[in-house]
Amino acid sequence: MSILREIKIIKNKNFYYNNLYYDYIFNFSKLKDHFFYDYNNLSGFFKHAEYICSNYSNKIRLEIADALIDYNKYCKCSNETLKNLEDFKNGCLVVTGGQQPSIFTGPVFIIYKIISTIKLSYELSELLKIKVIPVFWNASDDSNILSINKAYFIEKNELKKIEFKGIDEKRFSDIFLEYSYLISKIEEMLSILDGSRYTEEIKNFFNELSNNFKKNNLKN
Repeated sequence: MSILREIKIIKNKNFYYNNLYYDYIFNFSKLKDHFFYDYNNLSGFFKHAEYICSNYSNKIRLEIADALIDYNKYCKCSNETLKNLEDFKNGCLVVTGGQQPSIFTGPVFIIYKIISTIKLSYELSELLKIKVIPVFWNASDDSNILSINKAYFIEKNELKKIEFKGIDEKRFSDIFLEYSYLISKIEEMLSILDGSRYTEEIKNFFNELSNNFKKNNLKN
């Protein structure tokens, strides 16, 4: 039984990148000799958790924890995030996911990926009887600008595109966007979404981000 439950299965091979990925999902027995554990077998999770707890360097754990705490404090994270990181520092396990940053989070599958990472951490906490926290890696060392410089929205059955132009081909973490330019793109998006039942909530969200940004820059 897979620990990921209530997921609709898509078996059309066109949905998968290659045969290796397809076999990993549906024919794991063909690949099992190349992996330490079978993710379809719950006993594999216990074995892997035991291995991590027995072999992972506590020195490395403390260094990573301190780095994550500093970074997340800088990003004005929630108290819940800091609590999770303290638990990690004290020995809890982690489910890691990741994605390169994209405009307005990027395709919806990225949001599904984040939700899946969080959900799996909760399920493993229940299964293993030890706290497991989700960590989502922001792959800002990527540099494929064409994969992130645009976003698409549907307005009255018409596809609309918002594009960030004039961005050099370099690491995402080295890209600087002028505040006024970023706000103009947010307003462009909100104009497309105007009339949606979520528009007001989205506006409030961006207003809160904008206010926090201004406060942080005034302090610095």
